[in-house]
Amino acid sequence: MLNTINRLLSLQSGSTFLAISPLRGNSLHNFINLAYRMEQTYSWTVKLIPPSDYLSSQFISYLIDESNRVQFNDSELDNKIGHLIAFTRTN
Repeated sequence: MLNTINRLLSLQSGSTFLAISPLRGNSLHNFINLAYRMEQTYSWTVKLIPPSDYLSSQFISYLIDESNRVQFNDSELDNKIGHLIAFTRTN
């Protein structure tokens, strides 16, 4: 999968590939750790961003369909929305 992402990501410095995935189980953590280890090989940086850091609380409420709530715990956010993964070319 990392090889495919590398091929999809432009060779121009600063180009970014985005993906959204839940943290359920250890699969995403294992994938991200492998991606971190491959940063020099693929000339990219990898960032894992939780939903509360890339979406406004109002938009989260809309997505979760509970407009009367403003605060959600990490588990609720991950279950409904997922984390943003950003691969950014560094060369």
